[in-house]
Amino acid sequence: MNRRISVYRDKNELWSAAAGLVRDLVNRAVRERGVFTVALSGGKTPEELYARLAGPELRGSIPWGKVFVFWGDERFVPLDHPESNFGMARRSLFAGIEIPGINIHPIPTDEPTPLRAAEAYEERVRSSFGTIVKNASDAAPVFDLVLLGMGKDGHTAALYPGGRALAEEERLFTAVDAPDWAPIRQRITATLPLINNARAAFFLVTGDDKKETLKQVLSAHEAAGATSGGPAGGAAVFPAQLVRPRESLFWFTDIPIWHR
Repeated sequence: MNRRISVYRDKNELWSAAAGLVRDLVNRAVRERGVFTVALSGGKTPEELYARLAGPELRGSIPWGKVFVFWGDERFVPLDHPESNFGMARRSLFAGIEIPGINIHPIPTDEPTPLRAAEAYEERVRSSFGTIVKNASDAAPVFDLVLLGMGKDGHTAALYPGGRALAEEERLFTAVDAPDWAPIRQRITATLPLINNARAAFFLVTGDDKKETLKQVLSAHEAAGATSGGPAGGAAVFPAQLVRPRESLFWFTDIPIWHR
């Protein structure tokens, strides 16, 4: 796995660089495989990235009809709820681009429970990949890109420190309860077997309150060679340090850190 850490002077540079690389990855995947599949992240951090992709400088250079959009995590709220990750993407991304509605696959939060939503979404993701991706196998789908953020506790997607979802080895999606500080506790998340089967993953990390966690996560990756399946020996496990996609891991941050 290739790892690249990019530290930018400000958020404007960060979003521009990340959006430009997304455009390049989309176009390369479409040339090589005919489609581009992405799992979006939620929260506040990626909102500006989505706005850049939908802005006048980039939207015309991306073949949106070949882009298929899924989610790596979602709050268990209606899709029109202010805290919905789908709703944020609809406002910041989909409203500004021409993408067929059939290409957009939100997590079905109208199911009776978060667990049922997770099960239904796994079925939907598997069946969708079988339709849109040539030679898709029955194993975990291979996303071209998974977008991720990181909290100051080291969580990513809705994978929280000490959570049972970190040990999941078979399910691609599961239901979790976020910590007490979260505004919406019931959530659905992709698991590590799905995230780490992606070709590439982006971490978008901003905010000085995450500096020490970021340094520890990057150090743990380095100590493990950024290739092994587990954390560095004896190290406290931050969920973000367990992310190791097939090919490339990109870190985008405006936090001044020592890095190699």
